[in-house]
Amino acid sequence: MLREIIKEHTIALANLNETGRALALGKFASADYLLHVLVEKQAAMVRLVEVATGQVKLEEQVALAGDLALSSVAIREKVLAALCPESQAANRLTVGITAFLNRSVTDRSDQLGVELQKALRKRLRQEAWAVVLERQYPTALLNEVDLARVGLVRDNAVEKLPPADIVILGSMQDADNEYLADKPWVVKLDLTLRLGEHSSQISQMCRSDDVEKAAEAVLQKIDELRRRSTSRTVVPEKELWRRQALYLMPRQVETWQKNVLIPNFAWLSDLHQFETIRAWENVLLLDNNDPDAMTHLGVYLISCNRGLWIYSGLPVSVKRAAAAKCVAGSRLVERALAMQPTRERAASYIFCLKPMIKESPARAKEMVRYIADHPDQFKGLPDFPWLKIAQTQLVGTTEDKHFAELDRVLSHAAEDPNAVLISFPPGITRNGPVRQYTALLNPYTDSTDPVVQFIVHRALGELLCWQKRDPIALEHLDKAIASMKAAYQRCNASHCRSLNDIYRLRIEACQYLGLEEEAKETALAGVTHFMTGSHLGNGDDSAGWLFRYCVTEAFGEGEEEKSLAICDAYLTLAKQHWERHKDWPRISAKREELLAKLAGKPVPDMNDLRFVVGSDSELHHDLSWIRMAATKENLWFAPSPTGRMQAMFCPHDGNTASKLPVARFVRCVAATKDAVFFGGSQGLYKLDTEGKLLKHYSQSDPSFPGYGIRDICAGGEKIYFIFQGSPRSGVAVLDHKTDTISVLAPSSRNTTWKTEPVDGISRIWWDSVTPRLYACGYWNWSHLKQPPKLVREYGWSPQDNTWQRYRLEDAPQFVVSQGNETLLVRVEGDQTEFHFLKSGEKLSAKVPVPSLMGEPAWDERRIWVPTASGLYEIDRATSHISWLAYQDGNAFFSLLKHDNRLYVATAHGLYYRELSLGSSPSVPAEQPMVAVTKKAPGSITTSDIIDSGIDLAAFPVELILEDNTKAKVTITLDNNQTLCKALPGTVRLDLRAVNDGKHNVYFHCPGYTSQWISVDISNGKVSCGRDKVTMFRTRYVVLRYAFNTNSERNLEGVGVEQHRVALSHWTGFEPCKSDWQIWQGSTDGALFGDTLYLQFHRWSSDYGFAKPAPGVSYEQMKEAPQSGYRCENIKAEKGLVLFFRVNGDESKEGLGYGKILVEDVTKTPPDDIQVFSR
Repeated sequence: MLREIIKEHTIALANLNETGRALALGKFASADYLLHVLVEKQAAMVRLVEVATGQVKLEEQVALAGDLALSSVAIREKVLAALCPESQAANRLTVGITAFLNRSVTDRSDQLGVELQKALRKRLRQEAWAVVLERQYPTALLNEVDLARVGLVRDNAVEKLPPADIVILGSMQDADNEYLADKPWVVKLDLTLRLGEHSSQISQMCRSDDVEKAAEAVLQKIDELRRRSTSRTVVPEKELWRRQALYLMPRQVETWQKNVLIPNFAWLSDLHQFETIRAWENVLLLDNNDPDAMTHLGVYLISCNRGLWIYSGLPVSVKRAAAAKCVAGSRLVERALAMQPTRERAASYIFCLKPMIKESPARAKEMVRYIADHPDQFKGLPDFPWLKIAQTQLVGTTEDKHFAELDRVLSHAAEDPNAVLISFPPGITRNGPVRQYTALLNPYTDSTDPVVQFIVHRALGELLCWQKRDPIALEHLDKAIASMKAAYQRCNASHCRSLNDIYRLRIEACQYLGLEEEAKETALAGVTHFMTGSHLGNGDDSAGWLFRYCVTEAFGEGEEEKSLAICDAYLTLAKQHWERHKDWPRISAKREELLAKLAGKPVPDMNDLRFVVGSDSELHHDLSWIRMAATKENLWFAPSPTGRMQAMFCPHDGNTASKLPVARFVRCVAATKDAVFFGGSQGLYKLDTEGKLLKHYSQSDPSFPGYGIRDICAGGEKIYFIFQGSPRSGVAVLDHKTDTISVLAPSSRNTTWKTEPVDGISRIWWDSVTPRLYACGYWNWSHLKQPPKLVREYGWSPQDNTWQRYRLEDAPQFVVSQGNETLLVRVEGDQTEFHFLKSGEKLSAKVPVPSLMGEPAWDERRIWVPTASGLYEIDRATSHISWLAYQDGNAFFSLLKHDNRLYVATAHGLYYRELSLGSSPSVPAEQPMVAVTKKAPGSITTSDIIDSGIDLAAFPVELILEDNTKAKVTITLDNNQTLCKALPGTVRLDLRAVNDGKHNVYFHCPGYTSQWISVDISNGKVSCGRDKVTMFRTRYVVLRYAFNTNSERNLEGVGVEQHRVALSHWTGFEPCKSDWQIWQGSTDGALFGDTLYLQFHRWSSDYGFAKPAPGVSYEQMKEAPQSGYRCENIKAEKGLVLFFRVNGDESKEGLGYGKILVEDVTKTPPDDIQVFSR
């Protein structure tokens, strides 16, 4: 019967050695004790657990006889001896051993902590006075909660864990950061022993291969504590577990607002997950009504188990078990929210809903219903897009119910237009059924709702085209396009992108119907729409595809001007966040080709490059993340950013690449004189120069930090690498001569990315001249999918062993060492600076598409540079640029020079160029940056879309002062270089001495609010989005405020400061100016104007302003509310009263609470109070 219960409720017998699971099963079966016997060869591990207390009564190995009866007797005697009455003597003490925090920078000592716990339990059980209380509860709580929910266990099944008399807790830390393979290491133990109201500290060293000795020393200290007591403040055991759990919680990969938990934590080792879950469950077993622990545990369980459904190789049972844990986690969060509703917990619940849409659609529906049934708990939270997806998702419905639900969504479009867009994605009708969809959609063809009009005609167009091949489909698609503009106004911005697919659908429909010329006309109409309508959002792939289709497929010979205008328009629209647009590289490269053709210059081809042939077609792939290294005989390379392919090599005297089966799942490579190193998801491989494996450093070896390698480089005969996990990513160095690994970052577990390269670092470089190690983080390192953008960079000096974080303005994009010389590459605007450190040589060149530049190479005379638009060569003596190779759609990523070969990694594979072939082809890359002015009749040119630029010598600005006053205005560049002083009117600025790039021009006049305009200078021209400047007289907000300096909510009495001040534009008072300030803007949304606002520049959850109840005066506002604050910009008006709560990024609780009263808004500042002006 017990086996049937176990089978029915999926409680695995194989896991009953975990006491928590044993307790769950014992309680379910209403047992007093649970006996578990695990037979292994000639012995049995016998474990007896008392269900009510969690006490392990017996855990011992029993030798088995050849006879079954004799073996049973031996086990029975052990059990009877454990249950004898003497074992419950009154003078015995219960002992609980918590997990020992590993405060080392890596996780190699995590398992050591587990072994020390085991050794302590074993040693304590030998003491007559000790009763060890088990604290291993990895999943018992959730099993109990789920069983209790459906009434399968008695009411007291989830009961509080009995507290221990003696608690052993503490931490351990590696004595140093050096890692020797197969050698023991030393850790420092800092333990606290607590007995009742007394405690004692222990600090001692422990070798990793002698935990029994450490356990014996701890036991002696416990024995001393029993005999003498030292008074000390004692923290309850529950709080000890809470501290442990919070310490172990990994960083959140995705964040929203402060204190909101999102089920997307950084992945760490299974042991780390186990300890984290264990810690939170112990909090709940000591207090099963702790909402904070429920929320943390629930969110973390979802994070650990989400997404397994996408892995086809996993057994169905594993996927189902993971989904069940996600469901259980969501129920814990729901229970916590019901017990103690807060805005942060409600937001966490909504974020937990998002993965449930895939993990368990039925559970997602339940969560949506909970949200609908408890609107007060979710008041003020945004309308997250996945809420609508969960609402409209059909779960387990028949076809009739499916169409009934779609009909309901259409009929309620007036109340919820976003649900219509979600329920009818592009392509939904493409495969029919025709009759049902026709019957569903036809009644709505004359709807007055623009969203319904758009969706219905788009769906009918797809249905008629791909099911009936009927040209009438194009008429429906045209009607959808006609309603597109009005539909934009009805929907949230997050859903509007689905509207942008309409032009692509019409192009595909035209091609499907054989109407190629009409497809071209559709493409032209589409780009015109986006160029004039400004609906090109960040990373909008549908719109980007349309621009790319026009310039690479729709338009050909004789239409270069039209294509160039479209390229320029796209690059202008997308340039603010170019790294988010995957079509940016292709369109940028196409622009260079068009410029050359229009200038009458030849466009190079790939004839001077030779393809490196692989043993099969696998090599001919996107090599956007390729890493290359060279030894005397071979080129070695790792060809995949995902680490899915094997390491490869190619002899320098051949053109065929071969795989290295000894190194799999690799993504990076480096080489020294006598060894080659590959890194990847399974660790670090060391090979000799012939490809023979010498050593594999992996997670199974405690000397290796982390579980995988992200990048490696060679420097000074050592190998530097970025490791992942452990529990943070970081940087380490391997001295492969002595087999010693030293961790360089993080220097402690509390280190953050603000000071050291931890998390988000993807590339390292070695500077052999200084010497120095560079570590870089990028927005995305993939020129083909998404362009790379440097977001942070660090430098490490081996002389002082310290890290320095560089300003991005000073940071080099590339650091490439060859022999004893190092090249630093910096990009500023359209100029690229090449700096050779040892020789001191510097040169600048205008490399096309510098934002998409790859790793360069050089020799004594030349520098070679790869970009999305091909391969370029720069003459070091003259800075002359030649265009060597180009292929439409084939971006160039990385170069490596060895002897007379230049290896070139491209999107289409690996090539090489023999440098001994002679001088480079004379194809200069000095194309103009703007289109030629010749305009064909009826065509689009660049000047139709964007300003082509104004001469730098006379950039005109129309300057106006409010009330038409005549006063001199000082005009400065970037707020520090005075350009001129001028009276209102048309002012012509001379910017010829200003470097290319983006700059701000500031305007200052006494009595008026300062403002600025942004200009972009390139190739001798200046462009600007605003050439008219109206300066407004300075207004002042006169206000009173009170602030509690003790971070308390009372606004009268001790610690409360009260002041009266006047504030002008762009000013604030302490401490509020750290969160919000006074801004003089415009009621129509313009940046500058004549209206004062209380405007936020730091946005935080439950910080900001809160309005008092109607009729409450400033004097009556004596205590600030605890919650209900919002970061909301508010117009400053006389009589306005507000509570405020300031974050300031100073501490977890923020800076404090206060109140304000706006006494007046005036142009004349009072003379009896402090005036803040700028």
